[in-house]
Amino acid sequence: MHRGVRILSIDHSNIRWDEDHLKILQEAARSIRTEKEVRYLVDITGSYISSNVVLRGISILGPEEHKVTRRAFLGANDYKLSIVTLLKTMTFFKGDSKVFRDRQEGLDYLATLAAKKDS
Repeated sequence: MHRGVRILSIDHSNIRWDEDHLKILQEAARSIRTEKEVRYLVDITGSYISSNVVLRGISILGPEEHKVTRRAFLGANDYKLSIVTLLKTMTFFKGDSKVFRDRQEGLDYLATLAAKKDS
């Protein structure tokens, strides 16, 4: 909860193994499934994300993605920024998505009044 808005925090920071990423994605999908709408913050700082994780992640989160109204990413630099940009371009991501360097800025973005109106 941030400024009265529920935000799902998905922490992939410093994770290297595909299996660990996929377990987190499966748990996130279960959490999203129980909600009407979702805003989430994904921290991928210091993690390694393989193409396998990206492809399997699309199939895991895809059925629930229509519930996501806004998302913020932390630690998306180098090739990870390219992945986020590609997913936005492919319109896999519905709703607003933005990359931040600071967790507080990401949370503030997710909790803004404009985001409430989008929901």
